[in-house]
Amino acid sequence: TNLATGRCGEVMIYELADHIQGFLSEHNKPPPRSFHEEMLKNQKRQQEKRALEEQQRMDQQRKQEEEMEKEIMAVIQKREEDKREEKKRKEMAKLERLESAEPVSAGSPPSSGGVTPELMEAKKAAGSRRRTTSNTRHRRDTVNEDSPRPQELLHFTSSTF
Repeated sequence: TNLATGRCGEVMIYELADHIQGFLSEHNKPPPRSFHEEMLKNQKRQQEKRALEEQQRMDQQRKQEEEMEKEIMAVIQKREEDKREEKKRKEMAKLERLESAEPVSAGSPPSSGGVTPELMEAKKAAGSRRRTTSNTRHRRDTVNEDSPRPQELLHFTSSTF
């Protein structure tokens, strides 16, 4: 612009074109790489971006699986704790029943002379075992005693392979 204002009124097109051409040749630099190198660089950058996205997706999936596992473990622990509490309540109720039954039996005359503490502990231990006969089977058997249904004899064979 300084050149143009200084040459005002003269034939300046040739001089302006010469000045511009000199400026461009002075400041014109070739690209640092060829088009092929740029293409390879862009492909590598895209692959790295995809790998990073895949890694992030895998991390997120692993984190979700860990959270799910923690939730499942928490539920399992809660169930186990509930089972322990229920067992404890049953034991306490059983002990209360035994204690309430003791004063009644203590008032009755002992048949074998005296009950030793070891025998009482053995009875308590035997009482804490589970019963092998279910109440439902007993009820089913006693209800069917009135019906004159023939009894079947079943034979089972065990074979091992």
